[in-house]
Amino acid sequence: MTYDPDTALTFRPDGDAFVSHTVDHVTRSPVYVIASIAKMLVEAGEPVELPEGYDAETLDRISLTTGSYGQDVSVSGRQADEMAAIGRQLLGRYGGRLAEGDRAAVMWLIQIVDPGKANR
Repeated sequence: MTYDPDTALTFRPDGDAFVSHTVDHVTRSPVYVIASIAKMLVEAGEPVELPEGYDAETLDRISLTTGSYGQDVSVSGRQADEMAAIGRQLLGRYGGRLAEGDRAAVMWLIQIVDPGKANR
């Protein structure tokens, strides 16, 4: 999978953590994409298995934190793993309903966090 430089900026390793970055309204942070879509699905009563301690409010806080244009946000390894788990569900259950850019953002995060599971 090939990505343009802006996409590569949206989520990248930073030591033991990651940096999440929303470039503009088109090239958004994968963490923002996953949190905002999962929140919308949870609120609509759709089945989404969330990590312990997560609910629609938690997802809303994550999307608000990671959605600001031009701002780098640190994401712990644990939270990146949690977002990847939610992202895999989104691709598996709702992949056909996701916009192309949203699907690509989710796949990018999974590829960075857990390359072995990127194509599952």
